[in-house]
Order: sequence, then C-alpha cells, then structure tokens
Amino acid sequence: MTTKSIFFVLALTFVFISSFAQPSRWQQRVKYVMNIDVDASTNKFTGKQKLEYTNNSPDTLKFIWFHLWQNAYKNDRTAFTDQQLENGSTTFYFSNYESKGYINRLDFKMNGSTCITQDHPQHQDIIKVILPFGIAPKTTVNIETPFHVKIPYNFS
Repeated sequence: MTTKSIFFVLALTFVFISSFAQPSRWQQRVKYVMNIDVDASTNKFTGKQKLEYTNNSPDTLKFIWFHLWQNAYKNDRTAFTDQQLENGSTTFYFSNYESKGYINRLDFKMNGSTCITQDHPQHQDIIKVILPFGIAPKTTVNIETPFHVKIPYNFS
C-alpha cells in the first residue's frame, strides 16, 4: 500500500467515525420586534414583544424557557444579589425598593392562543412558557407578550 492510499484510508476512516461521534448540530431561530414607550421621569417602560420562533431542533417543543434579565434586580434573593455579596458589595442588598428593578405584566400568546407560565423553582429571572400546542421540527410560530419594566439604579 502506498503512502497516498494509507492517508486516504485513514482520512476516510476519520470522516466515517467522526460522523457517528458527533451529534448533528442545530440552533433555534428567533426574530424579535419590540414596540416600547419610555417614561424617563419614572425609569419605566412598557411595550409589546413579538417573536417569530423557528424550531430547528429534531424534537417537538412543548415549552420554552425565557430569561427575564430585569428580575435579577427584583429583590435581595436573586443570583445577582448572591454574586454581589460574594464580591464584597452590599450596595444592592441594602438598597431600597425604589432602587430595584423588575419586569412584569407578561401575557404570552402563541399564534393567538394563551400560554401558561411557571416560575423557575430556584431563579426569579427565569420562567417556563408552556405552549398551548407543540412546535414541530422545522415549524415557525408567532409568540407575543406585553411587558412592563422598571429600570433599576445602576448597580452593575
């Protein structure tokens, strides 16, 4: 066997083995549109978010996790608070209610049908949106929700 043919066999073997060793890769696709009204005098804004969500996974989705970043500033029982305390800062922990922030008034709908939400058992800034029907692979749906946000004092 020549060096050239040994290289070809090794390369072919690598391609064959690696195609079974790695799972196929995929990534969900989400397009966002937001309409927001800002009230600078109160550090609050309200709006509506519309998502065009494409399920590129091989599974039918029955729920989607949403990270509500603004709720990291909701009170002194969040991962943000823990991180600040670990870093030696008590400014946020001892701040008053007016200095904190949050997101609320969420009302998720998928293609016009109401979704149910469940709080994450450990993290106030994560919710589970249970879909009224599954999103099949390679399917696109529209998800929308109103929201209200109080912007916190600049702690980070």
